[in-house]
Amino acid sequence: EHAALFDATARLLETDEVVTTCYKWLRAVPPGAFTGPHMDRAYVGCSEQRLTAWIPLGDVRCGQKELGSLCWLPGSHCKPQVVQRFKDYQQAGSDGERSGWLAADPAALQLPEDCRWESAHFAEGDV
Repeated sequence: EHAALFDATARLLETDEVVTTCYKWLRAVPPGAFTGPHMDRAYVGCSEQRLTAWIPLGDVRCGQKELGSLCWLPGSHCKPQVVQRFKDYQQAGSDGERSGWLAADPAALQLPEDCRWESAHFAEGDV
């Protein structure tokens, strides 16, 4: 809980007050495993005044020979086809993980042609 993260969040949400939850979700994925494509709202709820952050605890490289990294669909939250398709995706099931995935394979999502997965290299502590 760093002051710079709170300041950035306040600016993004255009608010004077930022609070954090008591619960912090530590997600560790071993080599060869992965977290399926998902939207954080299935795990933490949906609100226009909620922001989640993925912060790597070590350097993470992306690429075919690397362990992998965070992937995202830029602007997908503004694409009507994507918003409509996943409007009912609100909550993970009782297993708390896989039931929150949109698919076990990202290629199976049938996204609009203008949606492209992106990734980047991340250094420890990047926000």
